[in-house]
Amino acid sequence: MSRAKGLSSRQRALPAAAIAASVVLYGMVKILVSAIMFSATSIAQSGVLQGFQMFSAMVSPLQLWVLLPLGLGIIACLWFFAPVTAELRLSMAIVRSLLAVASGVIVVFLAQIVLGMQGWFANAQFFGNSSNQAVDSFFADGGNVLPIALNTAVGAGLDALPVVLLAVVLTWIWLVKHPVKHSAIAVAAEV
Repeated sequence: MSRAKGLSSRQRALPAAAIAASVVLYGMVKILVSAIMFSATSIAQSGVLQGFQMFSAMVSPLQLWVLLPLGLGIIACLWFFAPVTAELRLSMAIVRSLLAVASGVIVVFLAQIVLGMQGWFANAQFFGNSSNQAVDSFFADGGNVLPIALNTAVGAGLDALPVVLLAVVLTWIWLVKHPVKHSAIAVAAEV
């Protein structure tokens, strides 16, 4: 963390935000292209109504429960824990991209658990003599949600890994070729 110590919050946030934005943008474009291709196929086979239903099912708000937590985990890791700086070696920049993907996977996993357990929160009865029912349904719903959340999180991480790796390496190359210039006022203020 000592290499990033002299950087301002803005200098640390801009590369992290650019990398996370590229991952979210890639995910949205991928979903949109696959939805267009899939619905175009269903329009030719089943008609316009069926094609529109397929398109709206594939481009659903539930996809944001994967893309936004992934981007949030990546930006949090690259901004707060492992910022990409010009002083790093390429191998360390690659390790930081792997850490960013791992943190994104963890955030997606937690978001999918929250999303999957919403039925338990809505139907559990916590008061009266039904506390055993709430506990039993918690473990039943949790047992169903954990494999789905793990599968979704790992799939999102594997899908985003090449994009994050490429974005981190390109950001590192940019930072090496365009070093940060510290002004004399900023150096004097650190005394």
